Amino acid sequence: MLRKGTFKFNQDANFNFRLNRVVMWGNGDPKEIAGVAKTITDSKSWVKAMTGLAEKAERKAEQKRRSDICVCQNPSCMIWILKS
Repeated sequence: MLRKGTFKFNQDANFNFRLNRVVMWGNGDPKEIAGVAKTITDSKSWVKAMTGLAEKAERKAEQKRRSDICVCQNPSCMIWILKS
Protein backbone atom coordinates (compact mmCIF):
# COMPACT_ATOMS: atom_id res chain seq x y z
CA MET A 1 0.00 0.00 0.00
CA LEU A 2 1.28 3.43 -0.91
CA ARG A 3 1.31 6.16 1.68
CA LYS A 4 -0.45 9.41 0.86
CA GLY A 5 1.12 12.84 0.86
CA THR A 6 4.70 13.94 0.71
CA PHE A 7 7.39 15.00 3.14
CA LYS A 8 9.64 18.03 2.92
CA PHE A 9 12.94 16.21 3.49
CA ASN A 10 15.30 18.35 1.43
CA GLN A 11 15.31 21.85 -0.08
CA ASP A 12 16.44 20.51 -3.47
CA ALA A 13 13.36 19.34 -5.38
CA ASN A 14 15.19 16.44 -7.05
CA PHE A 15 16.58 15.02 -3.80
CA ASN A 16 13.28 15.64 -2.00
CA PHE A 17 11.39 13.73 -4.69
CA ARG A 18 13.80 10.81 -4.50
CA LEU A 19 13.71 10.71 -0.69
CA ASN A 20 9.93 10.64 -0.79
CA ARG A 21 10.11 7.68 -3.18
CA VAL A 22 12.24 5.83 -0.63
CA VAL A 23 9.42 6.27 1.89
CA MET A 24 6.46 5.77 -0.45
CA TRP A 25 7.76 2.89 -2.58
CA GLY A 26 10.49 1.38 -0.45
CA ASN A 27 8.76 1.44 2.94
CA GLY A 28 11.47 3.70 4.32
CA ASP A 29 11.10 5.13 7.80
CA PRO A 30 10.32 8.87 7.47
CA LYS A 31 12.22 9.65 10.68
CA GLU A 32 15.28 7.80 9.45
CA ILE A 33 15.09 9.48 6.05
CA ALA A 34 14.69 12.92 7.65
CA GLY A 35 17.80 12.22 9.71
CA VAL A 36 20.00 11.75 6.65
CA ALA A 37 18.21 14.21 4.34
CA LYS A 38 19.96 17.21 5.84
CA THR A 39 23.34 15.73 4.88
CA ILE A 40 22.42 15.48 1.19
CA THR A 41 23.66 18.42 -0.86
CA ASP A 42 24.96 16.78 -4.05
CA SER A 43 25.23 13.42 -5.80
CA LYS A 44 28.25 12.36 -3.75
CA SER A 45 26.49 13.03 -0.44
CA TRP A 46 23.37 11.28 -1.80
CA VAL A 47 25.36 8.11 -2.46
CA LYS A 48 27.00 8.31 0.97
CA ALA A 49 23.66 8.78 2.77
CA MET A 50 21.85 6.03 0.87
CA THR A 51 24.79 3.64 1.23
CA GLY A 52 24.77 4.29 4.97
CA LEU A 53 21.06 3.50 5.19
CA ALA A 54 21.51 0.32 3.13
CA GLU A 55 24.39 -0.86 5.32
CA LYS A 56 22.33 -0.15 8.44
CA ALA A 57 19.44 -2.22 7.03
CA GLU A 58 21.80 -5.07 6.17
CA ARG A 59 23.23 -5.07 9.72
CA LYS A 60 19.73 -5.10 11.18
CA ALA A 61 18.71 -8.03 8.95
CA GLU A 62 21.86 -9.93 9.89
CA GLN A 63 21.21 -9.38 13.61
CA LYS A 64 17.67 -10.68 13.18
CA ARG A 65 18.91 -13.68 11.24
CA ARG A 66 21.42 -14.46 13.98
CA SER A 67 18.71 -14.20 16.63
CA ASP A 68 16.75 -17.03 15.01
CA ILE A 69 17.44 -20.51 16.36
CA CYS A 70 18.40 -23.55 14.31
CA VAL A 71 16.30 -26.47 15.61
CA CYS A 72 18.87 -29.19 14.98
CA GLN A 73 21.95 -27.03 15.75
CA ASN A 74 23.17 -27.47 12.18
CA PRO A 75 22.85 -24.18 10.25
CA SER A 76 22.80 -25.99 6.91
CA CYS A 77 19.68 -28.00 7.79
CA MET A 78 17.38 -25.03 7.14
CA ILE A 79 14.96 -25.89 9.96
CA TRP A 80 14.68 -22.71 12.00
CA ILE A 81 12.53 -21.35 14.81
CA LEU A 82 11.96 -17.66 14.24
CA LYS A 83 11.92 -15.66 17.46
CA SER A 84 10.05 -12.72 16.02
